[in-house]
Amino acid sequence: MRVSYEDLAEKHGEPTGFAGLPASYAVLGLGKLGGAALGYASDIELLFIYSDAGETAPEAMAPGGRSIGNAEFFEKCFRN
Repeated sequence: MRVSYEDLAEKHGEPTGFAGLPASYAVLGLGKLGGAALGYASDIELLFIYSDAGETAPEAMAPGGRSIGNAEFFEKCFRN
């Protein structure tokens, strides 16, 4: 997750909220994964959340990058 986040932040800038503060995220393990009872036939349930709507900060992006909304940023981050 951290590698995906850093790659996207380099390309699009750091995600920020409407107040200009950095947006944070969390990855939560649910069910048996969250209870540390994961077995061979268990489903893996993950919940990905982020803190704030907004967009990426353009001053921190690589040349040729573009600012995107936090929803798009974290969608790409969570899927990679």
